[in-house]
Amino acid sequence: MRGVTRPNMRFAETKTIEQQSVLVLHRTRSTLITHRTRMGNTIRAHLAEFDIIESIGRIGLSRLIDMIVSGEDDRITDVTRRALMCLVDQYRLLQGQILELGRQVMAWHRSNEASMRLATIPGIGPLAASALVASVGDASNFKNGRSFAAFIGLVPKQSLAAARSASARYRNAVIIT
Repeated sequence: MRGVTRPNMRFAETKTIEQQSVLVLHRTRSTLITHRTRMGNTIRAHLAEFDIIESIGRIGLSRLIDMIVSGEDDRITDVTRRALMCLVDQYRLLQGQILELGRQVMAWHRSNEASMRLATIPGIGPLAASALVASVGDASNFKNGRSFAAFIGLVPKQSLAAARSASARYRNAVIIT
């Protein structure tokens, strides 16, 4: 096999089992949050079909769930209520699982010195700090702050003019080739 042809190429450091475990916590929590959001939106959509609408957010959704559980609103038939109770049960289960994973992330954060140090930076809380430590590991492997920012996906804000210019260059390149 040949040598590396790009001397500036940066190779990813192998993650420890501890880092990978924390990333699994974060990714699982994120997936459950997506499912909880989907479940809440589904409950809202079904009730909207019966002209039952509440304010956006958790408080409004909580009112809708209370309405389903109480059984006091005559606009919700028994058939509908039984079906919606399946969704409510799933929503509550997801909520509990998200809270438990959040506790596990917090426990790991409190036990990790690097994560605790990162959390002292304004704007970085325990979740972000633990995710950074798990994703990056030893930040001294980065040449500078710019390469670290690129690694975690922070890029300079692009202007609309630059985007249009790039789009025009792409269109011209396609026409030429």
